Amino acid sequence: MNKYVARLIGLTVISSLMVSCASPGGAPGETGGADGTAQEVPDEGLSPITVWIWEGPEGQALSEAALAYTEETGNEVSVELLARQTATDTISTAIIGGATSPDLFETGSDRIPSYAAGGFIEPFEAYLDDDYGLSEFSSGVLDEMSWDEQIYMLPTDIATQLLFYRTDLLSEPPRDYDAYLEAARDLTQSLNPESETKYGLAVTAAPNTTERNWLSVLWSFGGDILDEDGNVIVNSPEAVESLEYWVGLSEAGVMPPDIATYEYPQILTGLQEGVVGMASQWNAAAPTLFSEEESPQIYDKIAIAPNPEGPAGAFVYAYALGLSINANSENKEGAAAFAEWVTSQDGGLVYTKAGGNNPRASILADDGMVAERPWNPTLQEALATSKGTVRHPEGLEINAIMRTHLSQALVGEVEPQEALDAMAEEIEALIGE
Repeated sequence: MNKYVARLIGLTVISSLMVSCASPGGAPGETGGADGTAQEVPDEGLSPITVWIWEGPEGQALSEAALAYTEETGNEVSVELLARQTATDTISTAIIGGATSPDLFETGSDRIPSYAAGGFIEPFEAYLDDDYGLSEFSSGVLDEMSWDEQIYMLPTDIATQLLFYRTDLLSEPPRDYDAYLEAARDLTQSLNPESETKYGLAVTAAPNTTERNWLSVLWSFGGDILDEDGNVIVNSPEAVESLEYWVGLSEAGVMPPDIATYEYPQILTGLQEGVVGMASQWNAAAPTLFSEEESPQIYDKIAIAPNPEGPAGAFVYAYALGLSINANSENKEGAAAFAEWVTSQDGGLVYTKAGGNNPRASILADDGMVAERPWNPTLQEALATSKGTVRHPEGLEINAIMRTHLSQALVGEVEPQEALDAMAEEIEALIGE
């Protein structure tokens, strides 16, 4: 058993938030070809396959898409819904233990490097049709689908953090991080008594997800976790500058004092109730915030924009959910055929209309989907600058290390330089074993 397999078996850090936030209607605690050519329907006669996915909007959407696929092709797909909070562990136990079922399963893109390095999932290259249309996915999404230059996951959903802001309070969204802080100050009552909102800004900063907002700032300042050769650079001068800025947002008094507890639900409520004027929030919140019924105070006063620019440009953190083939499956061909169809232009549109959120360009730009989800053009624009999870077999544990030290810096226990030096030391020890 190699070290990656052992770590994956013992690791208990699970990506539950991102699972809850990937689909457009996901509530907290629940996540064509390049030219637009429609995909060919798979040949009939493939053996039935079993797919495991968690309950919630993703499970419902996949179940409906599976029925459409079976009706169209005659190929049977059994979708088994798992308890949402334990689904990831259940799936990991099965595929690591060598079970032949499920044939196909839903997973988060942060687990792809570990699963692939351990030999638990099958590459898709041998099964994909030439007209599948990989070029329809942004480079950030393609990275999330891959490991070691091979595709191990076909994406069903995308989760990214966008800038939500009040149009009645801001004439336009802040375009850079200097304007971002200035706008946050103007929207904070303690700094501007004329402000209608108590706080100018809220970001994802809870201990189990701390790195997800900071990473977009890190990249915008020119920093990263690892360089192209896998060397740890998380304590570079650019990284330190980015963390000083991020921690400085809290010290400036523009965010709620308990911002270190804020995640999807707290940010959602803060926007709905007019407590905060702008926020970095998951795209999953858009249907709720634009709903008159669910957000009567602000539904017609809210807009979405890409993240502000830093010295190195503008970036958004993106995370994908998708389908992977169990390496022990006895029906890889059938599993691949369904995964390809349900993430293609045609099948992906069926899935998305049923409640999913496929990141394929032609689906995001589909007239019917844009009419239903007017924020799609902004989402597509943001995905063009997306980066995602740490692409390393130890990525899950690297995330855990980052969260510990970022949380300490955010609450003022340590200075940014000290936090990042300690982070770098632990990550180097981890990946150098």
